[in-house]
Amino acid sequence: MQIVCLANSWKEGGRCVAGIDTAKGRWVRPVSKLKGGALSVLECSASDGAVSRQVQPLDIVDIGTSTPSPEQGQPENHALGSTSWRVTGQVTASSLLKFAVDKPQLLYGTTDRVADTDVRHVQASLVLVHVKAPRFEVRSRINGSPQLRVHFNHHGVDYDLSVTDGQDWVRAARNSPDRYSHGNWLFTISLGVSFRGYRYKLAACGLEL
Repeated sequence: MQIVCLANSWKEGGRCVAGIDTAKGRWVRPVSKLKGGALSVLECSASDGAVSRQVQPLDIVDIGTSTPSPEQGQPENHALGSTSWRVTGQVTASSLLKFAVDKPQLLYGTTDRVADTDVRHVQASLVLVHVKAPRFEVRSRINGSPQLRVHFNHHGVDYDLSVTDGQDWVRAARNSPDRYSHGNWLFTISLGVSFRGYRYKLAACGLEL
């Protein structure tokens, strides 16, 4: 199976990779046997010519065979196979606009979370959204570490989501959020695992157009 990688984000216990199946146009989230399905750094690395590296958004990645392993709240999950991953090419961010949703509700509702009691109604946990002029902000977590958040309006609905993207721009944005608060972006929004009774919506990837 080949996917266009649209997220390699931080997740408790490891990383979370997600992308769109190039043959069927559906979302796929490879998961491991670790807690919450998190991938290790090694598991989400791929050969790119003579080198091995972390897969990045916009990579076309051959992930080999995988087995559908849907869970309540995350129907796109696929159990990780034994085949090593391989980068076979790249795409442009603008070529992905056709996959962006055009409705106000993102992942069952217009808030930043879904209650565990409602998760049975969730039919998708990954979505791509086209955003104009997002606003980034840094807040302190309970442990004092900085958390980057993104504010945006989509079809008249305001969203305020945590950014879990693992790309280098996130570190720069924590130091200078205003520098990135402009332009057109594509965000991969992912519904996380259960945390204190809720599944939170996360900005797992940001691509400036």
